[in-house]
Amino acid sequence: MNGIETDFENHGFKLNRNKREFKRVVGDAVQRFRLLFYKEGGQLSVKPEVGIEIRPIEDIYKKVSSIKGRPYHTIGNHLFEILRYLDLGEETGKGTVQDWAILNKESIDKLIQVIPKYLEETIIPYFDENSSLSR
Repeated sequence: MNGIETDFENHGFKLNRNKREFKRVVGDAVQRFRLLFYKEGGQLSVKPEVGIEIRPIEDIYKKVSSIKGRPYHTIGNHLFEILRYLDLGEETGKGTVQDWAILNKESIDKLIQVIPKYLEETIIPYFDENSSLSR
């Protein structure tokens, strides 16, 4: 999270290091950007996710569902699915989305370089467009 924290803070996000996420509250919406690190087959990778909780929607869902003990998200997407949709017009769930492989220090440096760009060009507009009840 070092190297990108300032970019997110400049947009009103707070870092939760334990959850490896940046969080911002805008009106009734809680906006989150997460980096989920995992290891599969000896390969370390990171999955960048965006999620939005719209509190009035979540409140209704909690009242009518029997699921009480898990976090809720009104909408959530893999960053690369959003990019694929914006770039190619492909809907979510069609094809495989690759996560970011962490091969060496250069891989981390590249993430530090591109995530702020994605923040400005993709993440903030996605949050702005999808964080209201009317949407």
